[in-house]
Amino acid sequence: MNLNPYMVYIKIAGAALLAIGIAWASHWTTKTYYKLQISETEKQHALQIIIAKDLAAEAQEAADKITYGVNAQAAEARARRLEITIANLQRIQSYVSPETDRLFPLPCGFVRLHDAGAGGISAAAVPLPAGKADGDKCDVTASSAASIIQRNYGLALDWKGEVDGWWKWYNQQKANYDAHIASLKKKEN
Repeated sequence: MNLNPYMVYIKIAGAALLAIGIAWASHWTTKTYYKLQISETEKQHALQIIIAKDLAAEAQEAADKITYGVNAQAAEARARRLEITIANLQRIQSYVSPETDRLFPLPCGFVRLHDAGAGGISAAAVPLPAGKADGDKCDVTASSAASIIQRNYGLALDWKGEVDGWWKWYNQQKANYDAHIASLKKKEN
């Protein structure tokens, strides 16, 4: 038996140092583990951001491809319609000659109906020239009316083509979106 009175204090101090060492080692291990977990989580988030950016870029590229395709087709169709309208306007005199204008004058009622249709109003709201009735000869010739009508139809067809192009664009974008959503749902299952 050792009668050294300080041996108890040395053992207590050793046990305390051992407990402090174990606590510090446990704290360091836990802290290191959480740092590694946080680092791994940050890496995963960064990777998810990169993937999301790539997917967004792919989606934008697909959407742009549709837009450019529809715009190119619309521009081509518009150019064709414009060429046809110009060609028809240039040929009016061959189809409706000055002699035809003289022999077949337009009645004021025809002009009234045309102007009402163009304005989207009632024919009764369109005034006649002073002293003229619907059946009277009007100052507007058939060749002038044909020119106006040809321009109006050309413009209306251009607007129709633009609306049709927007519908085509919408339907292609929607089909692309629906396919994307379906592929995401398939991945989830």
